[in-house]
Amino acid sequence: MGIMALGLLTVCESPRWLASQGRSGEALTNLAYLRKRTPNSEQLRHELAEIDAAIAEEREARTNLGLRQAILELVRTKLSQLLRPTDFHFLKFIATAMFIFFLVDTWGRKPSLFVSAIGMGTLFFIVGAVLKTHPPASMPQPNPPVSGKAMAAMIYIYVCFYSMGWGPLPWVYVSDIFPTRTRHHGLAVASSSQWLWNFVVSKITPTMHTKLGYKMFLLFASVNVGVMIPFSFLIPETKGRSLEEMDIVFGVISADDRAENIARQEREMRTGVDLEPVGEKGEGEMA
Repeated sequence: MGIMALGLLTVCESPRWLASQGRSGEALTNLAYLRKRTPNSEQLRHELAEIDAAIAEEREARTNLGLRQAILELVRTKLSQLLRPTDFHFLKFIATAMFIFFLVDTWGRKPSLFVSAIGMGTLFFIVGAVLKTHPPASMPQPNPPVSGKAMAAMIYIYVCFYSMGWGPLPWVYVSDIFPTRTRHHGLAVASSSQWLWNFVVSKITPTMHTKLGYKMFLLFASVNVGVMIPFSFLIPETKGRSLEEMDIVFGVISADDRAENIARQEREMRTGVDLEPVGEKGEGEMA
């Protein structure tokens, strides 16, 4: 925690937050640093105009945002958290790290969730079938039977599929979709829901295993195939989308209206708004 606290001292402030506070020059400087571009880049200024347009829309929408609407926005993506199976911690960590660093933005959200659900469901069906045909001995054996080793192997492979989709992606997805005006509430509810349902599943799984035996694995497999696969097709794809585009993805505002708002922000920037980058006096003026 101490290292993380020291690391925070080196992190630059969010350009979106700076823009929302009217500190557009600092926002441009930080955005240029994050994108590794010069502050005079037209692409960079277009992105800042998009941010300003989204902030203006959010301020307008917030004036009519009631408690009921806020709660509905927070709940809309949390249904995916209700049906998640438990995980295997060490292998999950390794597989999740590899997926997050190398594949999450290559495959996209929907394909990853689909393949993950297919793999988890198939492996749970296999484990349930093997457990049905080769039940464990009532007394511990010095050498585990081949069927036991096979089921253990299926669980390890299951963790790999879990870690390439339904393990880490709900976290990625909820951080993608919430607009700025409800982001802090949404992520708080998402985190609370995650730990709540982890607790519930961990609490009831031993009882389910005692009561259902092999049928527990068939139940989890059916949930993966029958519920999580269709869910993977229904959600919007957010790969490669910026935070400002989420309102377009979810139909809060049309693409034409957003383009018009961006164009208006760019005109204002050209005609009167001073966006000279902090620390670079005279170099940030618009042509």
